[in-house]
Amino acid sequence: MRLLTHTVRNYFLLSVIMLLMSIPAFYVVIQHLFIEKLDEELHEHRNDFYKSMPVLKTDADIELYALLNEEFILKKTNRKISTDSLYTAEMYDSAGARMVPYRILRSGVFLNNQHYELLIHESLIGTRELILVIVMIKGVILSALLLGLIIVNRSITKKVWNPFYQTLHQLKQYELDKNPTLPVIASGITEFQDLNTAIAQLIERNHQVYLNQKEFTENASHELQTPLAISRTKLELLMQTKELTREQADLIGSLYEATERLTRLNKNLLLLTKIENRQFIEKETVNLNSLVRQLLEFHQSQLKDRKIEVQVEQESEVSISANHALIEILLSNLLSNAVRYTSTSGNIEISLTPQAFTISNAGPPFENATKIFERFHRESKTHHGSGLGLAIVRKIGEVSGYAIAYHYKDSMHHFTVRF
Repeated sequence: MRLLTHTVRNYFLLSVIMLLMSIPAFYVVIQHLFIEKLDEELHEHRNDFYKSMPVLKTDADIELYALLNEEFILKKTNRKISTDSLYTAEMYDSAGARMVPYRILRSGVFLNNQHYELLIHESLIGTRELILVIVMIKGVILSALLLGLIIVNRSITKKVWNPFYQTLHQLKQYELDKNPTLPVIASGITEFQDLNTAIAQLIERNHQVYLNQKEFTENASHELQTPLAISRTKLELLMQTKELTREQADLIGSLYEATERLTRLNKNLLLLTKIENRQFIEKETVNLNSLVRQLLEFHQSQLKDRKIEVQVEQESEVSISANHALIEILLSNLLSNAVRYTSTSGNIEISLTPQAFTISNAGPPFENATKIFERFHRESKTHHGSGLGLAIVRKIGEVSGYAIAYHYKDSMHHFTVRF
């Protein structure tokens, strides 16, 4: 979820909750104020009645007073009502022919040697309608205010965060080997300005480190390969000397084998460094069917000598967009690993689809299957290898975005690369 959406959503939820809570509270408060005002009017009516009591000397006077003042009702009673009370009740409205809510003041009076129950009532219909209108107006105003705040906030926030999104877009498009710097986007926000400056400085330093590492890799490759090549050539010449004894020949053979292993180790370490430095950036369309056939032809002599049968299940045409060198190294290392750990007269199965490449070979389970992708880890000391083949496979998967998986099932090792 975008930060802008997250922020606006939180504001919106908070505003809606406050709106839903404020409208009932507002209704209750307004109603209380109106009822309080109505009670004051009822008490004033009662006081007016007390002032009129001296002129009400007969029952006819009382009836006439009640007729002229419809809000007054006098009922004879046999007991004295000493306390006043206020309450809300429904009474029949003859004009509207319906039951209507009234606010009623009940009091007691002593008039012409007779106790009376005095009821003074005021209709709540108009009051309730007025309260509802006020609440509705308030709700409309608050809703409009809420909508306006959301629109204004979203508009302002988009404008404020625009430099951030521009910087993010530049970072997504950035390529370390091609862009030494990142243009600083001007912003009126101090925090974004500082962020952009810091990112530009960081990228500049990283690019310089990348160039230094690349230069070191190239220098190391040249400086190490040259003496190794010379050593191997000298050993080859020495092996052709006729005066060698059996013991000397064995020593020279061991040195030559060690030199070869050191050459492969140097080559693989330099390759790992190049992969980690992301020096294989260029992509092209790679035909995997053709590449698999070439690799099988390269290993044909080994497969024939050890009587290993290879079964290939593939679709007619499988092509992916990838760096040709990396994908060739990845598939070659997996095939070499399968050939190395397949017993004589065993079998290798290859499955190739646009989604994945899977290679399976028969063999006993690994002792430490969780460590097979670690550098310099070798399951068997009898197999000659640098212990970097599967580590290179994993690293290629990481930089290329491929998922590398391994599992052992039905006496078969299964390696899968999901593109």
